[in-house]
Formats: sequence, structure tokens, C-alpha cells
Amino acid sequence: MQFRKPRRADLRAAARLPGGCAGVTCVRGAECLATPVPALSEGVRPVSVLSLHVSTVAAARIWGECVMVTVRETAHGLRPQRRTIASTDAVTSSRPWMPARRLARQHTVLAKAAVTAEHLPVVITGAGIAGLSAAVALHKCGVPVTVLERAPALRQEGSAVALWSNAWRGLDALGVGQQLRQDYKLLERVELCNHSGRLLKSFALADCTSSSYSGGIRNETRGVLRAELLQALAQQLPTDAIQYNTQVVGVHDTPQGTALLQLADGNTLSCDVLIGADGANSVVAQHLGLQVPPNYAGYVAYRGVAEYSGSLPLPDNTIRQMWGAGVRAGMYPLSNTTAYWYICFNADEDAPRPSDPAGYVSEALSCVRGWSWDVEQAVRNTDPGTISRGSIRDR
Repeated sequence: MQFRKPRRADLRAAARLPGGCAGVTCVRGAECLATPVPALSEGVRPVSVLSLHVSTVAAARIWGECVMVTVRETAHGLRPQRRTIASTDAVTSSRPWMPARRLARQHTVLAKAAVTAEHLPVVITGAGIAGLSAAVALHKCGVPVTVLERAPALRQEGSAVALWSNAWRGLDALGVGQQLRQDYKLLERVELCNHSGRLLKSFALADCTSSSYSGGIRNETRGVLRAELLQALAQQLPTDAIQYNTQVVGVHDTPQGTALLQLADGNTLSCDVLIGADGANSVVAQHLGLQVPPNYAGYVAYRGVAEYSGSLPLPDNTIRQMWGAGVRAGMYPLSNTTAYWYICFNADEDAPRPSDPAGYVSEALSCVRGWSWDVEQAVRNTDPGTISRGSIRDR
């Protein structure tokens, strides 16, 4: 590895770069490149970069990559200028800044101030329901928090989710309960049926004798569109709290007791607290030694939201479940014109899956063909592009 003396032409070119910064790199053979250093991002902690006079041999030992030089042009020629760059570990020296002529005469290298990871107090991986709920709770306590989400936007898949009394108490504490409950039906009854049209059991949720109900807590069960729930939670956070297109692919402990996150784009972040909410294949869980692979539950689920121009095919306060041989299905109303439905069927883990939305519709209909309770119509009343299919797993 060789380092070449920085020429005056290199320094003068550096002075013309935005911010007057250049990275004088080099490093294979006799090749040497001058590369701009990006401007500081808002909120990144800056530290001073000081010069370090070293020989060529010593320079090759300083990580062997980039050396930074900042210059300004004056009436008396080029002069080095102290600047700041984003870093948490600056390399300093007792030697003062030297005139540019001396820099050009000697094998002088400005130490690469380890441009390491941007540091954040608290990071949450995953902008799902769990990740955003944790973020909102911390934000309301005054804790700065950043959520890293690998998708380009809040996820839309998953159709709807049923939220029971305890969930609504949590959403009220997070400040989003009231805005959500006004758009969705209160569900008060359950019907259990067989696939041929026979009602097997019907009961009111208020009749349940669990400890929460017997303690005087009123039942509150509503289905909520998952996308709207995520949006309501995200609106409680600062606009820059969620970083999209940011996938964590590795986690490492540091000697300072922080977590160093390796991102898919090659960048790194460090944080004092890391909260994993990144799903069944969690990178954070793997780092913690939870290497047990997610367990396949033995069945596949289709989910969707059906649109109706007239009345719904079930009472507007009722959850209906239907049972067949190796298949079960369910429906409940979301609003006056929409109903959530699901179809679950037993399947081998490696069973082939349809490749497009039309295939999803065909497979879902084949599971409930000839069933009562208008399940087939619910599938047909759903936009194929919004139907989700998932192999059910847990850890």
C-alpha cells in the first residue's frame, strides 16, 4: 500500500469543493484519488479533525483507506483549515496545523478521523404495530427514539386486526384510541357455525367470565384496518422518527456497551438502547441468542376486506366463525359497508403457493366452495390485489 504526497493541484481542487473538503485516498499501486466528503447531516454529532504528521509507513497503518484534508485559499497561498466531520472517534495530534507548502514537501497525511456510526439514543427495528406502539410510548415520556423500517413506507398488508379491551386501553394511553374507535363497529356477540349453515353456539362477549370482565371492565372489541392503525400511531411521532428503506442485517456489541447496527446499504448506526420489533425472523432476536427458528403452525391463512354496496351478510355487531374439515373461516363487520374475512386451511410447509392475486382468489374460493354464510361472496367482493396469504408461524 502506498500514499502519494498531496500535490498543490489536489489542494486547490479541494478548496473548490462544496464546503472545501476532500478525501485524498489512495491506495493501490501509485493511484491516488481526490473524493468529496459529503456535508454533515442534520443532527449528526461533529468532532474536530486535527492533523497528524506521519511517514508513509505509518500512514499505511491508519486503516489504509481515506485521509481527509480541508484547505482554504488566501492571499498568501493555500492554508489548511480546521473543519468538523461526523464522527464519534476523532484522531488527534499534538502537532499544529502546518502551511500548505510544508504539507506538499513532506509525506503528510491527515488521519482519517474514524467516520464511524451515527449515534442514536434509542433505536427500534420494525415499524409494525409493536414497534410503533413502543416508539409512541417512549416519545410521550420524552425519550428520543428512531424507528428503522426496511419497507419504503408503512406496510399495507394484513387487512384488519381485531382489538380487544386491553388493546383499546393501551391505544387510549398512546393517544389514538378515540380517533380509531369512531370509525369501526363495536363487536358484542360471537356465532360458532358449521360450514353447511347450522348455528352451533351463540353468546355475548359481555357474558364471558374472565378476570378482566368480572373486574368490571366493559368489553370493547372492534376490528381495525391494520394500515389505519399504523398510520394513527405514526402520526404521534415526529416526522423524521421513522427511517424507511433501512434494513438492519446485523447487530454487534461494542466495548462501550452500545449496540452497533449493520445496515443493508453498508452504513452503520450505533445506539444506547435497541428494541427488536422486526418480526418472526428478527435479526435482534438472533443477536440475543434466540436461534430457534419460527415454528410453522401447520396451516395457511388468507385475509381480506370485502366491500358491499348494500347490507352486510351478518349482524353488524357479530363475529362469525365457520368450521369445516381442515378449513375454518370467519367474518366480522368493520363498518356499514365493509367486512373483514379470513380463511385458514391445513397445508404442508413446503406446499406450492399461487404466484399472483388471481391465484390467491382461486385457492381461497376452492377451500370454501359450497359453504353457507356467504363466505364465497366475501372473497369475490374483495380487490384481489389486497388479499394477503401467509403461512402461520410463531416462535
